Amino acid sequence: MAGQERARCPISQRRLSILAETIKNERIYWTIKQTIRSGGTVRFKEEPRKPATLSQRKSQGSKTRAYEFDAIRFVAIAFVVAVHSLVVIGPDAGRAAQWYRLGAQALFFMGNVLFFLMSGHFNLRPAREEDSIWRFYSSKLRNIVLPALLVFLGRSLLDWYTSSSSTPLARLLARNLLSAQGYASIEYWFVYTLLGYLLVSPFVRRIFPGLSTMERRVFLVLGLAFQAYVTTFANLGHEGAFSMPISGFFFVYCLGSFADKELATDATYRWFAPLAAICFALSVFLIYQGYGQHAQDTSPLFIIAALGLYAGLIRTFRNRQASPFVGLVARHSFSIYLVHMMVLVPLSRLPELQGLTGPWAIAGSALLTLVVFGISLGLALIFDETLVRWAKAAYDRAFAHD
Repeated sequence: MAGQERARCPISQRRLSILAETIKNERIYWTIKQTIRSGGTVRFKEEPRKPATLSQRKSQGSKTRAYEFDAIRFVAIAFVVAVHSLVVIGPDAGRAAQWYRLGAQALFFMGNVLFFLMSGHFNLRPAREEDSIWRFYSSKLRNIVLPALLVFLGRSLLDWYTSSSSTPLARLLARNLLSAQGYASIEYWFVYTLLGYLLVSPFVRRIFPGLSTMERRVFLVLGLAFQAYVTTFANLGHEGAFSMPISGFFFVYCLGSFADKELATDATYRWFAPLAAICFALSVFLIYQGYGQHAQDTSPLFIIAALGLYAGLIRTFRNRQASPFVGLVARHSFSIYLVHMMVLVPLSRLPELQGLTGPWAIAGSALLTLVVFGISLGLALIFDETLVRWAKAAYDRAFAHD
């Protein structure tokens, strides 16, 4: 109990040394060091714990989940399901429904940017001494590639079983996995893109943690300028002559390494939030005017708007009491993403959702979002607690780290 002294507990010199070297908290570390020198008896007092900031949790090696990022995962996966549910709002749904679709699509597509920003945040952090490049790759293989492969294999088996084609299963699976017309061309494009970024992350993460504030700002301006160049030429029907290694979503991925530090502060957010709102409105207007190339992925207006949402979510949920439901969805968000289209496609074809107009089309899209989200969460829970759990356990036995 807090404030009460624990009993003396004799511990061997060797065990104290091991314990002292593995504890990250500096105060306890030196307490143990002094105890080793004075005779080998440990005496602790428990003190009430104060809420730690995210940076403190990282520096102490804490396993506690940062709730602000769980909330961002929740919002991002909800946006992904919602943007695909807009499919029930057809071209004949009426003017009001079309305006809703235009604005909602621009908002919900920010889910992609949120996921890339979070991925950059967690994968471009400075490596700890005990980390190695192989340990990094092994973690991504276990937690990302393994669940994705299970879904890809299941979908290929289903396609092969229901297809009248005589294509062998192995060839079908190889085509789905490796061809540009396979899974990389549908909703799983995110997995393929992210894997490429993860392969270079052990090298890239040696760059960004050491950048000064001025260097981070120059990188941000340089990247936005290049995206403006690419977006402008694309909407004029031309391809730009220049290229940069930070093209596409990789620029956003790299921004994730410092966006929360630079944009979520009080001083910056006061002017950045209104700027993000203006950029979002301009983005919707330009799409309405027919300038839609890159408008909902890597245009500078869209990136700034998404960064404003990202910073706002961090500020809103930082140090808030965690919601168990939000945490549950966040832990299973990747599997929800993997299975949601298998739920959405058949449900969107129901006769009751065809030909909806006006408010009914909007309501139908919202209802489809809720139903697909709920069913996908249930499937993700079953998938993660059975096949994924078993596969990870087998992987851990086969490739256990010392």
